[in-house]
Amino acid sequence: MIAITNDQGEALQLDPGQEVITEQAVAWLSDDELPAEFSYPIQAPLNDHNRRFVRFGYRPDAARPLGELAVRVEMQGVLYRRCRFGYRLQGGKLTGFLKLDSAEFYDRIRNLTLLEALPDRINLGDGLISGQTIPIATRLRQIAEMPPGQFPLTFFPIRNDGFFESALDAVKVPGFVRQPYVNAWEALTGGGYGFRTDTLKSGQLALTRGYPVVPFFYLSWVLERIMALAGFRLESDWLASPEAQRLVIVNMTALPIWTGGQLLTGGINTLLVGHTVTAGQHMPDMSVSDFLKAIKGRFGLAFTFNANDRICRLVRFVDSVAQPPLLDLTPYQSGPYDCTDPFGKGYRVIDYVDSADSLYKTEKGELLQPAPLTIGDGQQLLNLRVGTTQLSYEASTLAPKNSPASAAGRWFVPIVRQPGNLLDEAYKASEHYLDETGKIRNPVGLKLLSYRGMTQDSTGRPHPLGTPDVRDGRQQIVGTDACMLSGRYGLWRRALRNYVYFRNQTRPITQKLLLPVSVLSALPLHGTVSLSLDDHIRRSYLISKVQAESPGPDGLAIVKLEVLSLPSGLDLPGEFDDPVVWVDIVLGPKVAQPLPVPSPASGTYPVWKQSVTVRCWSDSGRTQPFIPSGLPVNLRQRMPGMAGVLEGEEYVTTYVVNTHQTIVTTDFVATQNVYGPDRRISIFERTIQLDPGDGYTLL
Repeated sequence: MIAITNDQGEALQLDPGQEVITEQAVAWLSDDELPAEFSYPIQAPLNDHNRRFVRFGYRPDAARPLGELAVRVEMQGVLYRRCRFGYRLQGGKLTGFLKLDSAEFYDRIRNLTLLEALPDRINLGDGLISGQTIPIATRLRQIAEMPPGQFPLTFFPIRNDGFFESALDAVKVPGFVRQPYVNAWEALTGGGYGFRTDTLKSGQLALTRGYPVVPFFYLSWVLERIMALAGFRLESDWLASPEAQRLVIVNMTALPIWTGGQLLTGGINTLLVGHTVTAGQHMPDMSVSDFLKAIKGRFGLAFTFNANDRICRLVRFVDSVAQPPLLDLTPYQSGPYDCTDPFGKGYRVIDYVDSADSLYKTEKGELLQPAPLTIGDGQQLLNLRVGTTQLSYEASTLAPKNSPASAAGRWFVPIVRQPGNLLDEAYKASEHYLDETGKIRNPVGLKLLSYRGMTQDSTGRPHPLGTPDVRDGRQQIVGTDACMLSGRYGLWRRALRNYVYFRNQTRPITQKLLLPVSVLSALPLHGTVSLSLDDHIRRSYLISKVQAESPGPDGLAIVKLEVLSLPSGLDLPGEFDDPVVWVDIVLGPKVAQPLPVPSPASGTYPVWKQSVTVRCWSDSGRTQPFIPSGLPVNLRQRMPGMAGVLEGEEYVTTYVVNTHQTIVTTDFVATQNVYGPDRRISIFERTIQLDPGDGYTLL
C-alpha cells in the first residue's frame, strides 16, 4: 500500500496498479556530478479529488500556479520519505515524480552563485550597538585570536605585491603608500603587535592608505550556510575535526575602512553599527554546485541527504571505510549477484593552480602546471579544482621600529601575486575598484589555507598564521594536515591517494534485496554496509545506487542494490619518509659582467651576477654534512619594479641536489642597472631565498 499525502492530509489517488520506483545514488566515482534522487514517473487521474490535492495548481489561470508541493510518502503504513511531488498536466492526467532528499536541495541551489547564496552581513563588532567602540585594528586582532569556528571569518597576513596596480600612487589616492601585505601585521609604535589599517595620521588631516583589510571565511561556516538554504542541517565528523575547522577560503577583496573625513559619506553609520562584511562578496566567482563539486573532489567526500530528519551528512572516503559497517544486509539478500571489472586504467592527478596568480606563470605568461601524482597506469586525467597558495619563509615585519635588519625574525607567510579588489570609495581612482555595474574586476580562484591561530616567528614574536603547511615560524609542527597536495603532511598521503586508488580498483557489484520499508527508509548511504557473497564471508561495501520498487503483498520492497568493493590495496603501507634534511644557501661574490655603459643608443644594461650554492646538513648546528639523493629544493627570486621603468618579477625555481654542496647556478643576476625613460639610471637589487619544500627544513 502506497500513500502520498499533502500537508492537508489528503492522499493522491493513483492509477490502478501504479507502482512507485525510487532511485538514490552516491557519487563516489565522479567529481562532475551531484546526483539527484527521484522516483520514476507516477500517473494519477485528473479527478475532482486530485484537483483538490494539487490545489488546482496545474491551471495556467490559477491564482498561484504550482508545479510541485510538499508530500509525505508512506509504504505499508511506514514513513518512507518526506519529499516534494513535481507534476504537470499531460494527456488529461497528472504526470509527476517524487523529488527525494538531494533533489530537493539541488533544486534550491542549482542556479545560484556563491554571491547570491551568501548574502549574510557579518557585523565585526566594533560599533556602538555592540556595546563597545574600539579601533578596527584592535577588533581584527580580537577576531584573529578567537578559536576556529567561534566567528564566521578571520584575518591574517598574506603577501601580495600585485594587490594594487603598479601605476597607483599618492596622486590618484591621497595618502597611498605601497607595502606588500594584505592584513599587514606589524610592531606597534606604542609597543606590542597588531594589524595595520588605513588610518588618520596623528595631528594631521591626511590619511595613510594602502593597507587592505581582507577577511577569510571558514569553509565549515560556508558549507553550513549553503545547506541551510534548503533547510538542511550539516553533520560531518570530518568537518568537525580540529584540522578541517581551520580551513579558510582565500579571498582578495578588501573591506571599506571608514575613517577621518569619510564620516560624512558613510562613516557615521559605521561608527554606530560597526564594520560589516557581506559574505558573498568575498567568495570565488562560481556557482554553488561547482563549489561543492570542487570541495568534494579535493578531499574525497560524499554528500548524502535525508529529508526525513533534514540532515546532510558530509563524509570523507577514508573515514567511512575505516569504520565498521553501519548495517548488515546479509539477511535480506535474494538471488545471485553481478560483478563487473574495475576501471583499472589509472589516474594522473593534477593539482589546481589559480591562473590569475603570476607566481604560477613563466616569463612568457604561460601557466606552470604542477607535476602529476599517479595511480596505476595514469591513463585518466583527474584535475582538482581547489588549490592553495605558495609559502615563503622570509624576514618578518615584527622587529621594533628603527631597529637594524638583523633584529628581524623570520616567519612563514602565504604568498600570491595577483590583482585584488577594492570596495572602499576612497580607492575609486584605482583600476581595482568595482566596475560600473558594481562587480569586482579581478576574480580569485578557489584556494584554501589552514588558519593556525596566533603563533610565533623565529624570535618568538606573535602573529596570526594562515598557511598551506603545518609549521610555524620556529619550524615547529603545529598541525597534522597540510593544505598542500604533496609532502609528508600533504593531502595526497593523508586522504586522497587511497581515494583515487579505490576509484581505480573498486569492482561494482549488483545484488537483489528484499527489504522491509523500515530498513529501506534508513539505508545508510554515508557509510559501509556488509554483504555475504558466494564465499559466505561478510565484507564491507560502499553503496553507490539504490533502486527500490514499492512493496508487494508480503510487505517487502524489491531493491536493486549497487555497491562498490573495497580493494585490498587500501591497506598499503605509507610512502617511505626520508630523513629530515637541514638546508641553507651561500651566495658567491658579485661579479660585474663586461657590458658597455648604458646609453639611449646602446640600450644595454650592465648586470652583476653571483653563484648560488645549496648546502645540506644532518643537524641544525651545521656540524654534520648530509648527502641527499635527488632532493628537490625551491629557491624564490624577487625583484621590485618601478612604474614605467621595469616590471617587478617573482618566481620559484626548483633545483635537484645530490651532494652536500651543490652550485645550482652561476648566473643569478643580483644587481641590474636600467636606463629609464627619464634618461636616468635606476639600480635594481634582486634577492634569492630558500622556500619551504618537501623533505627539508630551512636554516
